[in-house]
Amino acid sequence: MLTATVTDGGKLVLPKALRKKWALMPGDKVSLFIEKDGRRAVLQQQISSDASLFGCLSAYKSERPVTDDDIRQTIIECACRGDRP
Repeated sequence: MLTATVTDGGKLVLPKALRKKWALMPGDKVSLFIEKDGRRAVLQQQISSDASLFGCLSAYKSERPVTDDDIRQTIIECACRGDRP
């Protein structure tokens, strides 16, 4: 389990391991979802929708029909590898 820290200014500092895994850069955004019981939060990486991901699906090869999940996973992997300007 990873632990984030809240600063005096109210900012949430994510652990270096997570920032590295997600290739997060200063200014990147993440989504925070609070579960219904209010006891847990889920952090989700926001994937860039700009031209930095253009072409990342061009190398995708599959012998079966490509699903939406396949496309989402490929985009996430592309973004996490740092395929951005």
